[in-house]
Amino acid sequence: MTVATKAIETLENKPPLKQRVIEALKPSGTEAFKEAIDNPVANILIAAFPGLIQS
Repeated sequence: MTVATKAIETLENKPPLKQRVIEALKPSGTEAFKEAIDNPVANILIAAFPGLIQS
């Protein structure tokens, strides 16, 4: 949970990085991201992405 929270904070504080992540997720979707990471933390990050995209 700590790792996911830190990752979300980093994305929120770095708009260019946040935009790159959003743009990368659009064509491939969250399932491809989850497979690429292959880490349990991915599920937490995936759940947070809709909120990140809208903010």
